[in-house]
Amino acid sequence: MGPRFDPAVVEVLEAFGRRLSSENAISAREVLKTTSLEPDGARAREILKQLVSDGLLVEGGRETSGTYSLTGLGRSRIEQRKKKEED
Repeated sequence: MGPRFDPAVVEVLEAFGRRLSSENAISAREVLKTTSLEPDGARAREILKQLVSDGLLVEGGRETSGTYSLTGLGRSRIEQRKKKEED
């Protein structure tokens, strides 16, 4: 997996996992409101870029700018974290 994610990155990824269980894509702003980050802040944008770059999230198209979906890899990472916490 490479370097470990910082807690804020993990928090955002898990927030997407909770919100996307019933939806295909969701506004990053809505998800970020459920985290400790400022939804419009530079740190939040940096984390979203990192998650997209790492292949864990995919950004919506031009019509759905600002929306994101979990990739299969993103879902897998969330499941891995859940298993580690259960052990």
